[in-house]
Amino acid sequence: MNASPDSSATIRLHLLGSVRLVGVPAADALLAQTRRTAVLAWLGIRQGAGFLRRDSLATMFWPEHDTASARGALRKVLHHLREALGEAAILARGDEEVRLDPAVVWCDVTALRDAHRRGAHAEALALYGAPLLDGFHANAPDFERLVATERRELAELAASLAWQLAESHDTNHDATQAGRLARSA
Repeated sequence: MNASPDSSATIRLHLLGSVRLVGVPAADALLAQTRRTAVLAWLGIRQGAGFLRRDSLATMFWPEHDTASARGALRKVLHHLREALGEAAILARGDEEVRLDPAVVWCDVTALRDAHRRGAHAEALALYGAPLLDGFHANAPDFERLVATERRELAELAASLAWQLAESHDTNHDATQAGRLARSA
């Protein structure tokens, strides 16, 4: 299966800046639930990585629970996400792995990484409008730590892309654009 985000996907998950969900009638109700939003966000952040282990997700979001209780809590969250997003939005591989289907859910983080891999630096930089999950907190220490790492890596990538584009514009004698990009870096 193609891990690239599908621009024809019916749902758009924005994680760069404030969390936004477009194409979902009950988006506000879903995003009002912190744990559900956090699980959805992590599935979006890791969408390009393929399937994620349920045990890892359960431990990340419910470390205070035993394995069976944590998996039960995750199962309930995934059920609610499927209800809100549609059954096709979350793929499962057996009872052990899940992921967001990129053909159904487009995610800006995945799109940014994909554009960078393709060498479409201007496109990638345009997707980076603000830090990852800006202002969002889930009270899940492992999740918060991993998001902080992802946030830092994406910010560094955006700065690097801005510098590369600034240098390119400078080489092409476009000082105005080069200066704008250098300031954003």
